[in-house]
Amino acid sequence: MECPVCGNQRLGTLGRIRYYCPYCNLEIVVKDSMLEIYEIKEDGELILIKQEKMAS
Repeated sequence: MECPVCGNQRLGTLGRIRYYCPYCNLEIVVKDSMLEIYEIKEDGELILIKQEKMAS
């Protein structure tokens, strides 16, 4: 898995379907065939910034 924004291949794992990019400060969620990218605010709030269908 690599960050869809910066290409970083050293993502942290937050769970089975959740990843964290320390360079972009983003949380990436992969569920079913969807990829969701969230910005992490200073207070920990997640803001959905992009949702897309993953390539098969």
